[in-house]
Amino acid sequence: MKNKFFTRILPCICALSLMLCLYKLPAEPVALAGNTGAADMAQTTAANEYTSAAITQDGRLMVWGANYQGYLGTDGTGDTVLPTEIMSDVVSIYTSEGPIFSAALKKDGSLWTWGNNNFGQLGDGTKDNNPVPQKIMDGAAMVSMGQYHCAAVKNDGTLWVWGDNQGGQLGDGTTDTCLEPKNGFRYAKIVSITLQHSHLCRGMLSLPKPCPSFLQAAGICR
Repeated sequence: MKNKFFTRILPCICALSLMLCLYKLPAEPVALAGNTGAADMAQTTAANEYTSAAITQDGRLMVWGANYQGYLGTDGTGDTVLPTEIMSDVVSIYTSEGPIFSAALKKDGSLWTWGNNNFGQLGDGTKDNNPVPQKIMDGAAMVSMGQYHCAAVKNDGTLWVWGDNQGGQLGDGTTDTCLEPKNGFRYAKIVSITLQHSHLCRGMLSLPKPCPSFLQAAGICR
């Protein structure tokens, strides 16, 4: 008798609980609360399974979410539930597909990385995780990130790659892991890059903002 009771009643209780939970969820996007003003001024956003980020109109980079292995770049491993500023003068933010690491491109063309570094994907010459943004390159115009590797195009059109290379995804003629950015393609200027899980595509047209000087000279963008 008890078995029949639970068989008939429990599904109803579960369904009712689910309806109540859904009822409490916001039907529309909500503005973020806090003293940062990030929600009102955000012009660019990025997110993955664990973290979120936004660039404000005045170039401040705000992050929030899980912070295992320094994912957020807040100089620690504590999670944060409110947008927290970690950098200024930022124009682009990039997040990875795999163990979380991130990169930010600043107005002056400097490229900064932080987070997980199991395969040298931070490009700082080590395999040590880093919980704070660190500069690894100057003169960068655009960036793309795979699961454990990265690529960047500089203002002069040269392509630079680093990180995991077990499948030859860096395109440097080897399968050796690269811990620092290296010039990976010397035959022509690159106009865009796209990295996937474990490979790299070159030359797919995807114009960055602001437009790099070498693309302006070619009349491709302004």
